[in-house]
Amino acid sequence: MALAPALKWLSMLPMVSVNRRWRILAFAGLNVRGVGIEAGVHFGNPNLTVGSGSYINRGVIFDGEAPIVIGERVAIGPQAMILTSTHDVGPSSWRAGAGVPSYAPVTIGDGVWIGAGAIILPGTVIEDGCIIAAGAVVRGHCAADQLWAGVPATAKRPLSI
Repeated sequence: MALAPALKWLSMLPMVSVNRRWRILAFAGLNVRGVGIEAGVHFGNPNLTVGSGSYINRGVIFDGEAPIVIGERVAIGPQAMILTSTHDVGPSSWRAGAGVPSYAPVTIGDGVWIGAGAIILPGTVIEDGCIIAAGAVVRGHCAADQLWAGVPATAKRPLSI
């Protein structure tokens, strides 16, 4: 079920305050109670749950073809992408267009910080307390309390604080 176009449009207006935007989106079926949501966030589907105290910055994209579950007190930087859909590679005549679509959920634990422009790919699990560096491309499993960076993202160091 796609979000009603009018509610989607209304939720993107910059004049709607960050702390009121979640109410509009909750009315549209998203589970985002008590979440700070900036203007310009794209919700492709209401297949999303975000824990309270979390913050979603401008231009974030959620495709939501499979469930996306985000914990409490998570910060998502501007222009990050949380993706749950992909497709097989097609033949040389049409690499991106002929593939069969596939979907996998994404889970993000409590206290995670996702930097600007990071891309979280389908099937990813990010455990509690991780930092995902700006511009990182994450696929697979990120162990708790680690700094993850790079393309593809790898664990760079443990976080002790």
